Amino acid sequence: MVEGTLGAPQVPDFLRAKSDRAVKRELKGILQSYHHYWDILAELLQNSRDAIERRKAEQASAGVPVDEGRIHVIVDATQRSVEVIDNGTGIASAFIEEVLAPGGGDKSSHDDQVGEKGVGLTYVAFSGDDFSLATTSGTDSTACTLTGASSWVSADDQSVYPPKFELLDSKPAPAGFESGTYTSIRVGGIPQRASTDLFSLTSDQLKWVLRTRTAIGDTHQLLRGEPLPATTVTYAWTSVDGESITAPIAFGYPELAGPGAAPIDEVNSNLVGKTDAASRKYLTGKVVTGHRVIGSGTDTLRVYGVMLPGNRAVDALAEAYHLGVDEDGASAILNAGIFVVTKSMPTGVAISPAQRGAYPAYYKRCIFLVESDRIDFDLGRKSMHWQHERRLQNAVADLFVQFERVAKYQAPSETSPVAPTPETSAERKQRIKKMWEQAEGRHPLGWPGVAFAKVPTNQEAAVAALFHELLGAQQIKNIRPLAAGYSTQYDLLAHYVGGGEELPIVIEFKDKLESVLSDFRDGVKAIGDIDLLVCWDANQIKIAEVGLQLNPEPNPPYDGVTHQLHLPAEISPEPIPVIVLKSLLEKTVAP
Repeated sequence: MVEGTLGAPQVPDFLRAKSDRAVKRELKGILQSYHHYWDILAELLQNSRDAIERRKAEQASAGVPVDEGRIHVIVDATQRSVEVIDNGTGIASAFIEEVLAPGGGDKSSHDDQVGEKGVGLTYVAFSGDDFSLATTSGTDSTACTLTGASSWVSADDQSVYPPKFELLDSKPAPAGFESGTYTSIRVGGIPQRASTDLFSLTSDQLKWVLRTRTAIGDTHQLLRGEPLPATTVTYAWTSVDGESITAPIAFGYPELAGPGAAPIDEVNSNLVGKTDAASRKYLTGKVVTGHRVIGSGTDTLRVYGVMLPGNRAVDALAEAYHLGVDEDGASAILNAGIFVVTKSMPTGVAISPAQRGAYPAYYKRCIFLVESDRIDFDLGRKSMHWQHERRLQNAVADLFVQFERVAKYQAPSETSPVAPTPETSAERKQRIKKMWEQAEGRHPLGWPGVAFAKVPTNQEAAVAALFHELLGAQQIKNIRPLAAGYSTQYDLLAHYVGGGEELPIVIEFKDKLESVLSDFRDGVKAIGDIDLLVCWDANQIKIAEVGLQLNPEPNPPYDGVTHQLHLPAEISPEPIPVIVLKSLLEKTVAP
């Protein structure tokens, strides 16, 4: 038994001493409980927010002026390192080793803060091989390093030495944090643990992640109608190529709806007594928003929802924020869905929709935030009890049902819901460079007699451009375009002049043929209006998955037609002629 204070219960040895194997097992359990590439940033910024709010509370209690919060984030892809500096309370030197240990931490159980399990800083410290911490608290200043931590935890044999921990003399405060308390935490040599690598993000993508998955995206204003805490945030980003950008970040969750958005209650009032035509005229291109508060006190659920005009509007929003798209033609950073917030901090954790509503496909154009301060995340803050998740799902479903009743009147908008975000010259230069790299990195098209140089994958506009170039080169004949673009409901109105007569035809362009089905089911397009579909490629497996069938066309009704598309019988009994440009190319270059 371990000696203790006379008369006090003694702590058994087995609760104090652990073998290396047991410590590694515990640390691996902590590391494996985190699944997202932004988790390190989320943990560090959660701690910064809590420390800043503690400092503000202490200053207010002491009757002295309350300092504005300040946070600086540094992400360096060349070092695979992350650093966060804040002007919170700091950490007293006596607690440094405790806060790094599993289950440690400097937050009391009654603190109104996000951190609960006391594993966050342990996770950060053992996520890389080069950890350092420097801090000034209200009592003293100190610094420490921990090296080799990640390699030691992941090693299964004894050849890798345990991490080296050193307490150091205090260091000068970072620039901008010289006055008062602060904490600076850096971890480098971070291996990739998720399919998306944090250090492959562009600077714009990093800013979006910071504002939608960490405490920088504070939702006080959005979900509670309260002013945002006074906090200034800046970031420094260095790409794998060594390009650097330092710029401010707006504090608070990003704008999703824009100034012209219509609250759902206002929409419902305006649609009373209107015909379908009048309803469409009123709601076409509008973003619809909704806000609901359910319950009271500590059992309050808050829901904020945005329904964008059209299934492509989420990607348009991603374009406005310069987030880019992945190989499937959608943004990897910004998606529709339901995302959990706790204590005004977005977590990035998504939950599935409830099985309610007549048209669940409309979720594809909706973004919901749902907040509950009672969420008790498991280790790593990545899951919650199913009963609580169901409450969140049902709270969102109540608002979604309101949305879907008016969605059929909400035709697509020609523009993104919000204006493009302002950029510094360095950010714009980096974005343009990335854009050129992506364009030049595409596969060559190699179509004889055609100037278009690259395969138009994930680019519907490029499909349209290639089609028009093939008309000009007379590789597709007898089609005379009349009107094209967003001013019409369909992509191209044309005449077909084959066979000695002029036939009016409606043409739709698609990058991926299977995506046309959602247009029909959402009422965006009318199947009976379309005479010809033009796409780059057609994935037979995905086409079958959405209930379509694509067959070769033995008797093309128009020049260039390669296939016919059979839709579900309830949508159309007649097939639609299709030009699959990739198939047409293969015929053109066939020996």
